[in-house]
Amino acid sequence: MATYTITVNERTNGGKALMAYLRDLGVLVESRKTVKKSSYMQSKEDVRKGNVESFANSEDLFQSLGI
Repeated sequence: MATYTITVNERTNGGKALMAYLRDLGVLVESRKTVKKSSYMQSKEDVRKGNVESFANSEDLFQSLGI
């Protein structure tokens, strides 16, 4: 038995029909809904994890960038 991963947009009529067809065939369908994080939420997560750098002023920032 093989495992295949496909991405289906279930919000479209075609996506809904495909999922219904696969279920009718008896195919094991595993649904994972992914939610894309907004840039604000991603930024908050980066700060929480410590994936940010702080600089005293713009000169320090430009120096770290090599500008």
